[in-house]
Amino acid sequence: MKTIRCSIILTLLLSLLIIGKVSAEESHKELAANIWVSATPNESETGRSMNLYFVRGETAYCSFIVKGFQVGQGGNLDLSADCEARDPNGEVVFLEKEYAKASGIAEIIQPYVQLDNALDITFEASDLPGLYSIRLVVVDSIAQTKTETTRKIRLFGSEETRDLFKQPITDAKQLDDLWQYYFETHDEIAVRRIISLLPWRKDGSGMQIVLGGAADWSLHSNAYQHDDVYSICQKMLSNGDEKTKALLIELLAEVDKRKAAETSTKADE
Repeated sequence: MKTIRCSIILTLLLSLLIIGKVSAEESHKELAANIWVSATPNESETGRSMNLYFVRGETAYCSFIVKGFQVGQGGNLDLSADCEARDPNGEVVFLEKEYAKASGIAEIIQPYVQLDNALDITFEASDLPGLYSIRLVVVDSIAQTKTETTRKIRLFGSEETRDLFKQPITDAKQLDDLWQYYFETHDEIAVRRIISLLPWRKDGSGMQIVLGGAADWSLHSNAYQHDDVYSICQKMLSNGDEKTKALLIELLAEVDKRKAAETSTKADE
C-alpha cells in the first residue's frame, strides 16, 4: 500500500474565503471530524461521492473535514490532526503525528474546514484484501478540545469479488463466493450480505425463494460451526429490519437447540 501526502492548500483557501461568518454559537459547537473517501482526486468537492470499495491498482483519495472548531479572538483557528492507517491484520501501515493542519486567520469562513494535508492511498498487488481503517485524531488548540474518527474502507481481490457487494445476487454461486470471501478475510460484510437475503425465503419469488432458502441453510450451518458467524447474526438482531430480525431469531433458536442437544448427547456418553 502506497500513501502519498497530498497538499490541498488551494482547497483550504477557497473554503476559508466562502462568504458567511461563523457566529459565536457556531464556533462553540462540539468539535467533530469526518474522513471523506472518494475514487476521484480532490479537484473539487462538487459531484464527488463517497466510495469505500476498492480493488488493487485503485487509489482512495481521503480528505479530512472538521467542524465545531473554536475561532480565536483574532479570528484565527489552530487545528492539527494525527493520522493512522491499519491493514486487515491490524498492522500499522501509516502513522504521522500532526499530519494534517488548518491554521491562520479565518475571519470569514464556513462552518467546516478541510485540513491540509489530504491522504492518497494506492492499493498495490501485494496488499491483503480486507478491511482497512483510517483513524484521525484532531486537536483544537484554541478550544483545548480533541475528537477522533475512524473510516473503514475495503480492498477486494478482484472486480468480480467487489461486484458481490454492488450487484444483485442472482445465483447460488454468488453465495458460495460470499462465504469464501468471509473465511479468507473475516470481513463481516459478507455475512451481513447473506443475512439480507433471508426475507426472500418467505417474501421472494422464483429464484429469490431458492436463494433465500440457501442463505438460511448456509447461515444455520456456519453459525452452528463457527462462533464468529453466530456472533455476527446476533449483532444483526439490533441492526436489521423487523422481518430479518424475526428470521434471525428463529435461525439462532434452532442453532441453540441443536447445540444443546449435542451437549446433552455428549453428557450421556
